[in-house]
Amino acid sequence: MFDSNAIFTASQCRHYAMCKIDFLETGVCPEARDRHFVSFYPQGRMDIYYALSQQKIPFTQRLFEITDTCNLCGICDKQCYFITGLRPMTVMKALKDYVRVMRKNGQALTYPVEDDILKEFRKITGKQWTSNDPADL
Repeated sequence: MFDSNAIFTASQCRHYAMCKIDFLETGVCPEARDRHFVSFYPQGRMDIYYALSQQKIPFTQRLFEITDTCNLCGICDKQCYFITGLRPMTVMKALKDYVRVMRKNGQALTYPVEDDILKEFRKITGKQWTSNDPADL
């Protein structure tokens, strides 16, 4: 069910974070710009796909949200390929395809428990800045 080429690409992410910097003046991932977790950037989505392929993270509503926000614009492909030679769009498409199948099959969701430490952090920073969801972590 996982795309072996996408798994390989995801496993090769160097975490240079060039997908967060507009050094080629082609833009930055428009869907990630206003979201404050790396999981919404191509780097994070590559980590998520690889972690799913290794059965290291559960399905959560946040994982679905992260996947849904990618509009497959391709900006990440230009920037990442320029530096690393990787094509993250293969991973972005594979992640969307995989999640679509899991939804169709009625994949059960895991709901992270909001513990006291998380609640305290959220009092300080607000909910948008604090998460214990495995897809964000």
